[in-house]
Amino acid sequence: MRIVDINSFDIGVNSQATAPAKPVTITPTQAQGWYYKVITIRVVRPNATAETVVGTVTYQPTTHNNDGQGTMTAVPSGPITLGQYTKLVLQMDVKDDGCPLGKAASISNNNAVNCNSKNSAGTKYDLALRTDDPNTSNYLFVDGSQLPKGVTLPIENYFGCRAAQKHAWEDGGGWDRQDFFYTISSQCSSADGDAVPLTN
Repeated sequence: MRIVDINSFDIGVNSQATAPAKPVTITPTQAQGWYYKVITIRVVRPNATAETVVGTVTYQPTTHNNDGQGTMTAVPSGPITLGQYTKLVLQMDVKDDGCPLGKAASISNNNAVNCNSKNSAGTKYDLALRTDDPNTSNYLFVDGSQLPKGVTLPIENYFGCRAAQKHAWEDGGGWDRQDFFYTISSQCSSADGDAVPLTN
């Protein structure tokens, strides 16, 4: 093809391949409050539809002092590597009496939480939160900012190529202080084989 009597010309292209930043590790850092809670970190692997649990965090309150303090147990401990995935979801199951399923709480005179097996103990959770549920998206705080209710974007859409983010998640007991805290780190590389767009 000839253009204005020019047989050929060079086109300079200065493009760089980048992939959308995706979280690669989640590190639980703290849990608190009066409520018993179990947080599961779930991913959907490429070419799969079912969710796979890659990490679990359990919080057992031991006292009502200082607005509720207790023990946090994470499995595995330390940073949780997500691996390849197409979807990331966090789920928090909450039992508001402060004890696991099948046990009921009693509070001593010094505000200690005691869990005892009783026939009347609850056998289901009082609240289930998920990061992909627009009805409870406002329970999550990202770097100190509360998300609005009705958000339907997946959690990984909040990331860029930058330092780790700090997330805080409210368990439903009140909005003045959140109850589960974690950091989440991302990188700008394809973690699941997605197509990589070109940017100038």
